[in-house]
Amino acid sequence: MRKLLIVIFCLCTTASFAQLKLGLQAGYNSSGFIDKGSDVQYFNLSRISTFQVGLVGEQTLNKRFSLSSGLIYFQKGGQKDKTIFATTGASTVSKLNYIQIPLNIEYNIPFHKNWKAIVGAGLYGAVGLSGTEKGSDEEISGNVTPLDNKVKFSNNPYYTAGITYVKPLDFGYNVLVGVAHNNFEFKVTLSNGFANIYPTGSTRFANSVFGFTIGYLAPWK
Repeated sequence: MRKLLIVIFCLCTTASFAQLKLGLQAGYNSSGFIDKGSDVQYFNLSRISTFQVGLVGEQTLNKRFSLSSGLIYFQKGGQKDKTIFATTGASTVSKLNYIQIPLNIEYNIPFHKNWKAIVGAGLYGAVGLSGTEKGSDEEISGNVTPLDNKVKFSNNPYYTAGITYVKPLDFGYNVLVGVAHNNFEFKVTLSNGFANIYPTGSTRFANSVFGFTIGYLAPWK
């Protein structure tokens, strides 16, 4: 414990003398779901195009390491289609809007003048805002009805017509690589959720997002 406190103190002391940068970030997401225990033979999972945009900050710790975080409007979701093995079920596209806060530690590798490579990893927490689920639902009789649900972020375990319930909080991990040139950063990230996002039913999916972002950060004076 004493060694851990010394390490934390050293990091905080280093950070207090280091440079803080603030800026904007935006990018394209390839969003989908990871199966967390559903009957996978009944679903085909595909990715959809979404986006992210928000405020970001970076605190240098020393010449190599930095901490990055932000407040990001982050759209997730995915497409699921029932297979021939499912006698009933829905084929839908879900779009889920969150406010996400990442916290990553990054290792910076200078390689040419004002260029540097970046590798990093960390965690994220996200709060659900809004969403939709659209598609079709096939009954055992063969009747197909259109589905146009609003997403409600709640832990309600009961079914309600016209509403898709999704858990209000999403937690997961990030890994990233990228390059930076002067005040610009270009990153490729993978953000995967730890747990099932649905509070009801047998479907157990976690969020998964590949992100491709560009950011502009300037020193905060």
